[in-house]
Amino acid sequence: MENKRYLKKFNNQSDYESQKNKVMGMPHVVLLNDIKEMVFVSKNATPSDPFNGYEYVDLGLPSGTLWATKPITNADGEPLYFQWGDTEGWTAEQIQNGEKSFNRDSYKFGKDYPSKYNGDDKKKIIDIEDDAAHINMGGNWRIPTKEQFEELIANTTQEDNGDVKMIAPNGNFINILNGGTAIDNEISKMAIKRIWTASLSENDIDSGYCFYTLGVCGCKEEYRYLGYYIYGVLSE
Repeated sequence: MENKRYLKKFNNQSDYESQKNKVMGMPHVVLLNDIKEMVFVSKNATPSDPFNGYEYVDLGLPSGTLWATKPITNADGEPLYFQWGDTEGWTAEQIQNGEKSFNRDSYKFGKDYPSKYNGDDKKKIIDIEDDAAHINMGGNWRIPTKEQFEELIANTTQEDNGDVKMIAPNGNFINILNGGTAIDNEISKMAIKRIWTASLSENDIDSGYCFYTLGVCGCKEEYRYLGYYIYGVLSE
């Protein structure tokens, strides 16, 4: 008997219950954790029911990608800063107290020639074992790639409210929080907002792509040892 995992979107509770009964009656399908693996998404809900403890929102994107409504946090709900490709996050307080410095010397993959994602290994996207969203949020959560951020930008309108409100045509939205940049033992907060993507720079192995805003939204390269917030996505 083949085990299958189902992640499906439903328009309403009636649709969900109907499909649930059909699937549960199928003789050659086993649902992991029974019906818990089926995800009900109301198109009008912002945010939706939590998946693995993190709430997500359906922005009606062409790919069907679902976005987390907040960045990765610790158990107390404090957002965490990450270096690109590192799965251990740190709060602003820990950074400012000197528990973690964000610089070349502290970078997981080395301060000179990176030991991974270095051109020689041909890796362009963070591996699952280095994916902070997957490790910290669990389940199918992943760090969004540069292309997924570009899809988000292209299919929403943006409002700068100190953070960045990304509003979809279906009325749903997420706020991209302005956490600033962790560098050495400081948090630098400016008008520019930056969030890590899972994509390595195409031009510089010392850099990864981040989402940023400076009047308009886009993706640009920043040094991998800098600290930014990370959001998670669920892809079908």
